[in-house]
Amino acid sequence: MEKDKNEYVTYVGHARTDITPPLGVSMAGYAFRKDAGCTDIEDRLSADACCITQDSLRLVWLTLDLCAVEEVWSEPLRQRIAEELDIPYDHIVISASHTHFGPATVKPVNDAHRDWLKQLNDNLLRIAVEAADNAQPATISTGVSDINRIAFNRRPLRADGTCCTTYTLPPPEEGLQFRPIDPQQTLIRFDDADGRPILLLVSTPMHAVVGGKDAFAISADYPGALREALQRVYNVPVMFAAGTAGNVVPFKRGEGMRQVIGNYLAGAAMQAAELCTRCDGRLGIMRQRFLVPTAERLSEDVMSRREQEARRYLDECKLGGDAWLIARAQQAWERAAALLRAAQRLGPGNNRPFDITVIGYGDLGIVFLPGEIFAETGLYIKSRSPFPVTLVVSLTNQQTGYLATRNAIWEGGYEAVSTPYGIESEGFVTDNVIGLLLQVWEKTR
Repeated sequence: MEKDKNEYVTYVGHARTDITPPLGVSMAGYAFRKDAGCTDIEDRLSADACCITQDSLRLVWLTLDLCAVEEVWSEPLRQRIAEELDIPYDHIVISASHTHFGPATVKPVNDAHRDWLKQLNDNLLRIAVEAADNAQPATISTGVSDINRIAFNRRPLRADGTCCTTYTLPPPEEGLQFRPIDPQQTLIRFDDADGRPILLLVSTPMHAVVGGKDAFAISADYPGALREALQRVYNVPVMFAAGTAGNVVPFKRGEGMRQVIGNYLAGAAMQAAELCTRCDGRLGIMRQRFLVPTAERLSEDVMSRREQEARRYLDECKLGGDAWLIARAQQAWERAAALLRAAQRLGPGNNRPFDITVIGYGDLGIVFLPGEIFAETGLYIKSRSPFPVTLVVSLTNQQTGYLATRNAIWEGGYEAVSTPYGIESEGFVTDNVIGLLLQVWEKTR
């Protein structure tokens, strides 16, 4: 006989570790730094592990103050955790906060960096095990709050339909049409048997690029300030996960703003925590790995010729003086140059592996996607999800770059130029995600 949704007993455990690197370790997030090492620590970095268990199912979710999760180290780490806890590899997810002020996690530049990377993996395994050991009976609730006032989509459109990449406000041009963001910050509250919170998890759909006084200083950026503010109020650990923030940035940046934005988001999270709705039901976990079509990568010689042809056409357009044609030709050349670099790095091909995990728990569905996901993609997935509350988490398990929408690739702009994907890719991914959401929904009813 099938259980009533209130009969499922859920156990939740948590553990945390410090992952702050030593000075001199190279940083991730901005290409201008190259391999230069960090020179200061503005605030310390942490990693959290949450273990959710119900009957024979167990999920381990790690959240890290890092710019990205590269599969070269996350895949063997997930294997180690799976073996240590005797759970399926598919039931382990590792998410990055996307702070642009954290350490690089590939290509160590010195012995200290290599030692830190080894220690990082050992510590992440340790807290995954500790989280499982710390599990206690718990209930799960969810709430959302509005963050529309402090974030904007950095891909506004000109009247001619092209993108004017805008990193800060006010915008560099007049008459721009700003694109949507996902205005909802999602909070998950874990309570003990007496209804007292034991853990909070906040997911914000906004880039962690607020910055401070020094671009070479280690910092968790606004997610760190958000966590600290919430922890002072509730006196429980707070985890952070990046939402669909691929094209969404904070309305202000610079020294002092991390605390301002962190406090604002903490206030919004408190509203959600106090007005949240309890979820009850069966836990379900499904993972799918498939090949996503990408922009065509031929041999390096062929891609080099295409880049040269695009450059010649751009030069011709500049002689003609038509501003619109020049802009389109500039975009085409930058795209050709990016695909040449991809061919040099990855070799020929027209697809890339893409790893997604979906969990369901009562009315809550969580989608874990790799790489940087646009706000429009997250909103579309939410609109098609069968779960009343759907959280889309990006930057999980793999670093796959920007998953640009079909429109974005035509419009141009930074993300559209640098993405390895083609016009069919985002639609291919969303179809698979929605299919998996439907399967998990049916599985957990």
